[in-house]
Amino acid sequence: MTLPPPLWEQLVRNGSIGDEDLPSPMSPEKNWYTRRLRPARPLVQVLAEPDLRAVVLIRGPGPSVRVADLAASDRVITVPLDAENWREPVLDPIEQHPAGAELAERLNGGGQVVVVFDGLDQVPGPDHRLDLAHRIAAFTEQYRQARVIVTTRPVGYEHSRARAALKTAGFAHFTLLGPAELPRERWAEAVLTLAGQWPVGELTRQDKVELLGGLARHLREELGGNHIDDTALDEYVGAFLRERLGLTADVATGMLQHLGDGDVILTGFGAGVYGFTHPELLDHLAAEEFRKQLSDDDLVALCDWHGDDPDWAMTLQLLIGRVPGPLAARCISTLLTDDQPWRDNLNLLPYRLVLALRAVGELRDPSVVEDQAEALAQTLMALLTTASARERRLAHPLSFVMTTPRLTLGPAWPGGDLFESWYVDERPDLGYYAGLVAAHIHVALLPGDVETLRAAAQAEDWFVGRAAVEALATQWPQHPQTLAFLHEVTGSGPDGLVGEVAVRFVAANWPEHPDTLEFLRGAAIGSAHERVRQAALETLATGWAGQPGTLTLLQDRATDDENSLVRQSAVRAIATGWPDRLDTLPLLRDRARHDKNNYVRYAAVGNIIEGWGEHPDTPSFLKKCIVADRGDEVVLVSLRALVEDPANLPWLHDQARNGRSFNRDFVVDAISARWPEDPGTIALLWERATGKSDAEARLVAIAELAAGHAHHPQTVTLLRNLAGADADPSVRKSLEEALSGPQQQS
Repeated sequence: MTLPPPLWEQLVRNGSIGDEDLPSPMSPEKNWYTRRLRPARPLVQVLAEPDLRAVVLIRGPGPSVRVADLAASDRVITVPLDAENWREPVLDPIEQHPAGAELAERLNGGGQVVVVFDGLDQVPGPDHRLDLAHRIAAFTEQYRQARVIVTTRPVGYEHSRARAALKTAGFAHFTLLGPAELPRERWAEAVLTLAGQWPVGELTRQDKVELLGGLARHLREELGGNHIDDTALDEYVGAFLRERLGLTADVATGMLQHLGDGDVILTGFGAGVYGFTHPELLDHLAAEEFRKQLSDDDLVALCDWHGDDPDWAMTLQLLIGRVPGPLAARCISTLLTDDQPWRDNLNLLPYRLVLALRAVGELRDPSVVEDQAEALAQTLMALLTTASARERRLAHPLSFVMTTPRLTLGPAWPGGDLFESWYVDERPDLGYYAGLVAAHIHVALLPGDVETLRAAAQAEDWFVGRAAVEALATQWPQHPQTLAFLHEVTGSGPDGLVGEVAVRFVAANWPEHPDTLEFLRGAAIGSAHERVRQAALETLATGWAGQPGTLTLLQDRATDDENSLVRQSAVRAIATGWPDRLDTLPLLRDRARHDKNNYVRYAAVGNIIEGWGEHPDTPSFLKKCIVADRGDEVVLVSLRALVEDPANLPWLHDQARNGRSFNRDFVVDAISARWPEDPGTIALLWERATGKSDAEARLVAIAELAAGHAHHPQTVTLLRNLAGADADPSVRKSLEEALSGPQQQS
């Protein structure tokens, strides 16, 4: 769960979490693979799986789930955890717990017993949560005939020592998915409906809508996201009730009590953090509040101030679409008046430009911004031209932010003719990412009827085909011919580039269709295009993990598919989706050692480090990889893992001196980067600098000494002696340059 840094800091200050509970940064690639390949499975299926004897269920937003009703046993006992009774469920001795006699009888009576520890996040403080986690783990070990389920909300648990303790104890972790996204056309209706269901009798429905609108604005404007701690929420609601309605704080307390159970409109995330159950309602309500309460000049200033903040994008997009045309034109103009920093650095994503583009699509009458739309088209064309010229420096996020969610412009978009004329002339020369974005805009400008999109999906230009398939599946999922057409185009196009998108949309939009599972299995095995097979495997792992045969199919493809990208995807899917299976680690080790492709081996080793880094055999396995593997990536990822533990330094020092020459530089670099001040590191660098290794190795060692150890007098003396003695002129020159700094300090 992503919280703003100030809220994390506040949770640490008030003792809800500890410093060690703070999340560590996750690379975009790792986060993308985790979300893409983590299987989504029915909860009842997870709870019925015999191999999962100990499970943690991490609750998302929304109404709570009665695990006891889903567990496949009539011998279930739920142990509620909260601030008052958290000490009682320790079950040591078991008879002292209020439910202990019943539980002891069931545990000792044979047969399947399910014990649910409900609400670990409600236990106050990280130390107490850790203590209780250890005791639950001990209980699980003592009563091995019982199935143990722990439920918790994410905040206060996801990055905590309690999670690490339960993970080490063998608990499998699953996250319960939140409620489905609300269609935009139902947002206003949903607010009224959900407000009416909020059980606070003293407030009318309109009172609740006003309170929620003000809260949405407060969250967006003051806190920057969909999260607020319980103290601040209590203060906000109390102030609203007193100042607006003349009610007492007791009513606020009653309202907040309903949040603990995952209410339908506001919900708790754990550790005293609350927010809207449906985040899109926050944007809808905040936009309405700004529209009603701010002056025209203030609205323009708001767009200018927050236009490059992606967290504000949907709020501002909705806001611009709801104000009168002349005011919308002013807002869009201010978004286009920045200095366009992406001209110099494509890593500075064009959030203002994307917001302006999407905001024009919100307008009922786009002609009111004709001048701004032309300027927008000109800026857009300049961006794509610049991106194409610097294709090697263009990261994937640019195409993602430009095309997700899908653009909706239509042929009435005022800048469309200008863009289309440019697209016809420039399309052949555009690079991959620029071409992908340009094709999405081109398709967004089409009329959007089924026949037009089907024709575009079969275009020779596969960029256009991909964009048209996405538009067809998104806009016309209920059309009787859409699904059959997507099946048809799966085998079309060069290298399956169109079919890949078709497969992913069939899986996403028609998961319950009786033909979908067999369609995906057939594509995973029988498609001639590796991209189609890869997409089919990934969607099977994500949506059909519990189906008989899915894991077997992935295991088969991980070893036998002729394409390395397909094998790599299968390896990742198995590692992330079935980490608790006894046969997963052996398969990963086999692929890490024996796959003929370096990148498949690298994926397998990386997943072993990620999921089994604490396994007692992992260090020795990684050492074998370093000694035997010929791929740079495998050696480097193994070194980075081993060098973190000082117990591995003696072995690494030996490899730096006596290992394969192919690896020695890698080993020295890893040791000197992680342990620069260790005496063994300095000695190793001295040996390399003065030994009989090749000139390049000596140069690397000299650079490391000069950069990290110039403050040691022995280093200066060593470098001076070498400057006059080394036989290689390039080394002597490097020594002279390195000495220019240390000599001045000596």
